[in-house]
Amino acid sequence: LGVVIGRRARRVTAAGAMDHVAGYLVVNDVTARDWQGNKAALEPGQRGDGQWLRAKGSDTFLPVGPVFATADEIADPHALRLRSWHIPGSGPDAGRPIQMQDGTTGNMLWRLPDLIEFVTRTITLEPGDILLTGTPSGVGVFRDPPVFLEPGGRARCEVEGIGSVDNPIVDWTAARDDA
Repeated sequence: LGVVIGRRARRVTAAGAMDHVAGYLVVNDVTARDWQGNKAALEPGQRGDGQWLRAKGSDTFLPVGPVFATADEIADPHALRLRSWHIPGSGPDAGRPIQMQDGTTGNMLWRLPDLIEFVTRTITLEPGDILLTGTPSGVGVFRDPPVFLEPGGRARCEVEGIGSVDNPIVDWTAARDDA
């Protein structure tokens, strides 16, 4: 779940935090686990650089939308079902959605007012900024065996009452501006 800020928020209290929310989006918070240094994602002899900024903030790593639900359209943002699927592009399961996650916003570690209060203690949020709330259990890297996104596949994330985002997985090394 992505929370879109509608009004400047600086050192707000939990009691007033939701007054700063314009609405909600479906987001896919992609992570390159090998760059992050997660052992399950590394080939023998490899090591990641531990750079969370690079592992989470690279081009195309945050597919968003396409639907924006205004705050008044979502009666209770703490009662939404969150689901995700991995759709392999090859192999025996090619084209078949495999559910990876199924949870609710009610199980999040932080309630939205507390999250907004915490973040705005040190970071001023401006209109249009998006806070990401985290992910339900079922992340591929922690499965046995681990499951990773591969070029040719797709990832789909859905938030009840808002919609879904479905994005292709591409080989990042293939896209070049100087080619």
